[in-house]
Amino acid sequence: MPGPFSGLRVIEFGRFIAAPYCGQLLADGGADVIKVESLDGDETRRNGAIVPGEGRQFLNKNRGKRSLAVDLSDPEVSRPSAPSSSRWTL
Repeated sequence: MPGPFSGLRVIEFGRFIAAPYCGQLLADGGADVIKVESLDGDETRRNGAIVPGEGRQFLNKNRGKRSLAVDLSDPEVSRPSAPSSSRWTL
């Protein structure tokens, strides 16, 4: 059975607890959540690592999400652009 957020795509730029938790709830409800991380990865990946690159807090707050590593210090990457689809809302 599809969740209440099925068909919704969310781009998450949050870190630590509050934003990842909200993204987790959306993912649990069926949303396609894409977590944007720095090239080094989210800091919580290294906290209490169960396996290299997979910490307890990271696994707990980021289940059901996809991750995308982006160099946000690159001016070309961080330049705002128009959405490529009418399904995206800024």
